[in-house]
Amino acid sequence: MGGSGSNDFGPMNAIEIIDKYASEEAVFKHKVLMITINKSASEGSIYDGTRFCWKLSQTKIKKVDYVLAVIQGIIVGVFEPTEWKIATLQNFPEFNQNVPSRIGFVGKEADKEIVKLYIRKRVPSIYRKRGAANPIKYSF
Repeated sequence: MGGSGSNDFGPMNAIEIIDKYASEEAVFKHKVLMITINKSASEGSIYDGTRFCWKLSQTKIKKVDYVLAVIQGIIVGVFEPTEWKIATLQNFPEFNQNVPSRIGFVGKEADKEIVKLYIRKRVPSIYRKRGAANPIKYSF
């Protein structure tokens, strides 16, 4: 049943239990941007839920090697941004939104070796502060 605390105490399938209690912590070997996509993941693909319409630092995004999609503290997608754009209809017509104060990216799934480093691993605890509302975290 949904409600307060249901993510911590509610029903889980076997994969969710393994992810929550047995997955190893990621060790960042690159400059990564972590985006928590809990809500937007259910609306489409992980790539689309990760790449569009975020409040990001213009200076920091220039240093980002990879963008990690995170759901409930577990890395579920690893993307290599090729271009950063303002979140307008002209730049992202497929999203049908115009939010020029936010940024999105165009990219591709990272190479298999990079994906292996991060996928299905837990975000290190130093980046998972209880009660933190910001879905954006930088590893640098």
